[in-house]
Amino acid sequence: MSLKTEWVPYGSGGEYAGYLAYPANAPKPLPGVLIVQEAWGVDAHIEAVTRRFARAGRRVRAGSLREAGAAPRGPALRLVATSGGSLNVESSQFHHVVH
Repeated sequence: MSLKTEWVPYGSGGEYAGYLAYPANAPKPLPGVLIVQEAWGVDAHIEAVTRRFARAGRRVRAGSLREAGAAPRGPALRLVATSGGSLNVESSQFHHVVH
């Protein structure tokens, strides 16, 4: 199966980039998968995982939590469990609560 892959800018000014992969000739719409980067960003391993899901017929994006071209500076996000049963996902770029 041939895949289409590309880096897609996002963010209010396009300051972030996500790696996108999907089957080139698959009927649309496709189910989607979001891959979360490891601490050092979207590297060759995360790109390979993204392509693996795309070969299974998914439209997949591995979004980077770092500014485009930025070097890794340690963990990009932190998971914090709260006493109320929520899971907070925190980074310098966003703060989100998952219930």
